[in-house]
Amino acid sequence: MNSGRSARSAQPVMCGYPAMYDWTFLYWYLIRFAGASPFGHSGCLDMKTLYATKAALPLRAVAKGTMPRDLLSRRRHTHHALDDAVE
Repeated sequence: MNSGRSARSAQPVMCGYPAMYDWTFLYWYLIRFAGASPFGHSGCLDMKTLYATKAALPLRAVAKGTMPRDLLSRRRHTHHALDDAVE
C-alpha cells in the first residue's frame, strides 16, 4: 500500500518490548540533551500490546516465554542498553 508519502517525510517510530520501560526516559533524554525528539511526543509502539492484539490474547497472558520462538531475538538479553537496543 502506498500512502503517497516519501521516506523523507515519514516520521520514525520508537518500538519497544514493553515500550513503557524505555519511552519515558528516552523522550526526556532527547528533549533534555538534543532539544527535540524525532519521534514527536507520542511516536511509540509497544510490541507486547501489538502481539497481544494480533494473537487475540489478553495482555496479561503475553510474555516472551509464551510467544512463538520465531518472533523472538536469538540474542541473549543482557540488560545492557546497547545490547538491548541491538536485540
